This record gives sequence, structure tokens and C-alpha cells, in this order.
Amino acid sequence: MIVDRPRKLDDTTEKAVQLFAESGIVDEERVAAQIRLAELLLQTNDMERPKSLLNDALKQAKTVGDLASVTRIEQLLRQHLLQPSADANSTLSERSIDPIFETLIDDEAALTSDMQTHHASAAFKAREDEGELSIEAERASLRRQIAQHKLNRNRLRERAAKHGIDASISLLNQIDDEEREIERIEQELQELEGRA
Repeated sequence: MIVDRPRKLDDTTEKAVQLFAESGIVDEERVAAQIRLAELLLQTNDMERPKSLLNDALKQAKTVGDLASVTRIEQLLRQHLLQPSADANSTLSERSIDPIFETLIDDEAALTSDMQTHHASAAFKAREDEGELSIEAERASLRRQIAQHKLNRNRLRERAAKHGIDASISLLNQIDDEEREIERIEQELQELEGRA
């Protein structure tokens, strides 16, 4: 008996996506399965299912912090869903995808800023261990970090306000994360000032 290997792979990928959805698990493997199934479906003329899969995968990739998948999803959306095609029925208007890219760009900027802040904080801790930083320099650093996190939080709040009650859980979680980070750094600053 000869098995149609590509069709079997399609069925297996479809089943994996279905099982992930039923389980509620959100991780890199679920995102990868959704991307793979969307890529397979993009080879057909049906654009709605891949669009839905990619939008779900985008939210989940952001939730788990999988930047490589976010980039891949962005490429797929641009490549397959934004290009004008001869078949008008399978083309999405650029306007319908704009909010996705706006969110993606904002999230990437916030994530990059958070990563830079985290690395700067780690560098300060390393130098503090070596006795190279004065308490005043560390205070100044913590104040800059607080200011940056407040800026990030305010930008996220503005985006949430634009979406109203349709604001995503991911966006609301990012706001909470920024607020927790502000509180953590403020506590660290208070402890530092208490030592001085």
C-alpha cells in the first residue's frame, strides 16, 4: 500500500493543531504547528483559515516571547496576504492587516527596550559586585529604568484604549508586567537609598 506522504503530513499537522487547541496549551510547539499548517493551507486558494491560524499563532508567539516565530508570521502575512493577486477573492486588503503590524512593531519595540533594560541592569549588578559603581550612579540607573518602564506602560495603555473592550489579553498582561517591573525597581531604589 502506497501512502500519500504529503497528505499524511497535512493530516498529522491538522490533528496536532486541533489537539493543542483542545488542550489549551500555549507554547512554541503549538505556534510552530499553526505556522506549518498555515503554510500548507496557503498553497490552496483558501485564505481565511491560514489568516485565522496566523493571527492566533501571532498572539501566542507574543505570549510566550517567541520572537523568531513572530518574525516568521509577519513574513508570511506580508508575503501571502498583502500581495495583490490576480484572484481578487483570495486577496486581503492591506487595511485589514495594518493593526496586526502596528501591534507587532509596538510589541517588538517594547520587548527590545525591556531586553536592553534587563541587560543594563545585569551589567550594573556585575559591576557592583566588582565595586566599580557608586551608589549615586546606581540610583540614576534605576530612575532611568523606572522612567523607561513608565513610558512603555503608557504606550501600552494608549494601545489598549484604542482597542477598548477588544484589547487582547496579551496587551493587558504586558501592561501588568510593566507595572510589576516598575514596582520592583522602585523597591530596589528604596532599598538602595536605605543603605546610603
